[in-house]
Amino acid sequence: MKPRGLSLTLKIFLGTALVVVAIVGATLAITAQQASKTVDESVTAVLGSAREAVNAQLSGGAKGLLESSATFAENAQFRAIVESRSGADVLDQAAVAATSLNALWVQITDAVGLRIAKSDEQCKASKACQMGGLCSLYYGRCVAQDGDCGGSEWCDKFGQCTAEDGVCKD
Repeated sequence: MKPRGLSLTLKIFLGTALVVVAIVGATLAITAQQASKTVDESVTAVLGSAREAVNAQLSGGAKGLLESSATFAENAQFRAIVESRSGADVLDQAAVAATSLNALWVQITDAVGLRIAKSDEQCKASKACQMGGLCSLYYGRCVAQDGDCGGSEWCDKFGQCTAEDGVCKD
């Protein structure tokens, strides 16, 4: 009589294979978890050091730019030109400062923060923005030297007043 079912040898083989597969599976799962944790720690460390390097470079650049721009502010001739609000002269000074500072652009403002000139916006000194002094872009409003344009003039995307005749009014 032949025994029915699986033989003892086959049962032992299948049991052993199942144990080996379980051990290999558990080992792979633990290894994958540890590798993922190690990768996360490594990426976090690299990003942290990159952040520190970028912050150091930015703060160094900002400090250098601040020190360099201070030389312009301390120059009596430069201050006199800015305080005179002579549009073309101030615009020229902004261009000189941008070149000297190796900056993309330089913006010159008055004591209250209204823009007098920006080196890459030549239109600020054009006839369309003249009213005895240079008009400034201030929150989208065209503002005259005295800080008021009557409330109805707005600047277009080029910073020029959009009053009917293109000139700021008192």
